[in-house]
Amino acid sequence: MKSHKPFLVFSTPRTGSTAFSEIISQRENLRRIGEIFNPDLELIQSKNKLNSRKSKKMSQSLEEKFQMFQKGSPEKYLIKILPGQLDEKNLSYFIEHYHFLCLERKDKLEQIWSLGWAATTGIWKNWDTEKIEKIQLEPGSVKFQSDWYKHLVREIEKFQDTISVLKSYDLYYYEDLKLTEAYSKKIQYPIEKSSLFQNRDEVIEWYEETFE
Repeated sequence: MKSHKPFLVFSTPRTGSTAFSEIISQRENLRRIGEIFNPDLELIQSKNKLNSRKSKKMSQSLEEKFQMFQKGSPEKYLIKILPGQLDEKNLSYFIEHYHFLCLERKDKLEQIWSLGWAATTGIWKNWDTEKIEKIQLEPGSVKFQSDWYKHLVREIEKFQDTISVLKSYDLYYYEDLKLTEAYSKKIQYPIEKSSLFQNRDEVIEWYEETFE
């Protein structure tokens, strides 16, 4: 992971990218500000520092965030980008000026179950470990929504398309990350994720048609 360019983390959902970003930001002495192009977050500047925070409404356009980021000494920050969060213009800028730390998951089926579990429990919006541990779901109690699956497939396809045109990048895998116990609790659940879904066999058919 050697480059004269600044780093950014580029990943698909449910790959351990938050933990990975923490590791990189500490190692490279960068300020981690997360998914600044996520429509649920707004980019703010306070005391000459950029930060992101949850927004109840979409108050900033993608272009406004991009311009603010460019003016805010971007080389001091570590951002995370998911494939669907950028348009072609902004993606071209990052391809030209950044070294991508790409993170994906080898086991795509497990990634699918993890996405459905996250969408069901709301873990993306609630990172309180104690509350997450109290969530009780019965096996077969949830229907895996086709929209969740289609969203993940679009992200994976765009991720792969983007990697094919990158000028500077390293590729890492979720399975190779050494996650801390505390973080593992945030992304795991006491029962097998796939058993939560009443249409498990149908989801496996979707997976086989797409990835095998």
